[in-house]
Amino acid sequence: MIAPHAFIVMTGIAFPVLAPLAAPDIGIDRAYAGLFSAATFGVAAIAVLFGAMFVDRVGPVRAVQFSALCGVLGVACIALGTLPALAVAALFCGLSYAPPNPASSPVLLALSPPERRSSIFSLKQISVPLGGAVAGVTLPVLATWLGWQGALLFTAGAGIAIILAIEPWRKPIAEVVANGAARRTGSKSPISAMASLMSDPQLRAIGLMCFGFAALQYTFSSVFVVFLVGRAKLGIVDAGTILGIALFVSMFMRVFWGVLADRIGNAAVLLILGVTMAIAACVSVTVTAAWSWHALTLLAVCFAGAAYSWNGVYLAAVADVAGAQRIADATSSSMALVFVGGLAGPVFYSLIVYLTGDLGLGFGGLGLVAFLAGVQVCWALSRGVP
Repeated sequence: MIAPHAFIVMTGIAFPVLAPLAAPDIGIDRAYAGLFSAATFGVAAIAVLFGAMFVDRVGPVRAVQFSALCGVLGVACIALGTLPALAVAALFCGLSYAPPNPASSPVLLALSPPERRSSIFSLKQISVPLGGAVAGVTLPVLATWLGWQGALLFTAGAGIAIILAIEPWRKPIAEVVANGAARRTGSKSPISAMASLMSDPQLRAIGLMCFGFAALQYTFSSVFVVFLVGRAKLGIVDAGTILGIALFVSMFMRVFWGVLADRIGNAAVLLILGVTMAIAACVSVTVTAAWSWHALTLLAVCFAGAAYSWNGVYLAAVADVAGAQRIADATSSSMALVFVGGLAGPVFYSLIVYLTGDLGLGFGGLGLVAFLAGVQVCWALSRGVP
C-alpha cells in the first residue's frame, strides 16, 4: 500500500514542484500553480465518495493499481505542455487520489490491535510525505538533466513499474478483506454514507477537522516551492530540496504522532497538531530574502511536521469511532472533506496572492482555520459532543 500511495502523491504535486520551470512554457503564472492542486482535489472530493464501492467491486490492490495508472496518465498529460492537457492531468490526478485510503483502512483495521492502531495507521501514512519528499528532491534535479517534461515522463515510467510490482499482493490482501472483520456492511450510496458521517457528532467533528487541516496541508505542498522562490529568492533546486527535507522528516513525525496518540489519545494529539501548524503558518508570513537556508529549512520542517503529519492519527480516530462495519464509508466520506479542503486551501491562497501580491499572508489565514479545527475536534472526541 505504501509504494503506490507514495507514487500517487508524487504525481499530484509534480506540477506544483516544477511550476517555476513548467508554468512559463505552458503560459500561466507560476504563483497560481496551486490552482492545479485545487482542481485535482475538486475531482478527488467527488471521486472518493465512490471509493468504498469501487474497492468492494475490484478489491484493494486492483483499486490502488487503478490509482497509480491514473497518476501515470496525469503526469504524461502534464508533459504535453499545453493548458488543455494540464486540465486533463488534473482530472486524472484527482481520480488517482480516491481509492487508496478506502482500500487500505479496512485491511489495517482487521490486522492491527486496538492498542497499536494509531501507530500502524500512521506508519502506513508515511507514504504521503515520502511521495512529497521524493518529488521535492528528485524532480528538480531530473529537470536539470532531462528537462521538466523528461522528468515527468521518467516519473510515469516509475509508476508503471510499481503497478506491476504490487500484483503478487492482490490475492492475499483480498482474502484479508473477504474473511476478516473488515467486511463492509455500510451504506450503498455516497449520499447515505456522507449523511451517516454528518449525523454522528464525533465523525462530523473529524470531518470538519479534515477540511481545516487539509486546506493548510495541501496549500503547503502545492505552493511552498513557489513561496520560497518568490519570497526568499531561492533557486528551484534549493527550494525543492527544502521541501523534500521537510517532508522526509514528516515521515518520522507521522510515526511519532501515532505512537503518542496510542499513549495520550487521538483527541489530545490532534489539538497539539492544530496549534503547531497554526504557529508555523503564521511564522511563514515573516519570511524574507534575509532568512538563511538553515532557518528556512527549520521552518519547513516544523510546518511539515504538523501540517503533513496528522493523517495517520485521523484515520485511526475514524476507525475507533466508526468500527469495522462503517469504516470504509466513514473513511471515504471524511476523505471527501479532506479533498474539499485541498481544493479550498490553494484557491484561498491564490486569491490572497491576487488581491495583495503577497506570497505569505495566505498561510496566516489558513493557520487560523487549522487552529479552530484542532480545538473543535479535541472537544468532540474527548467530550462526545459536537
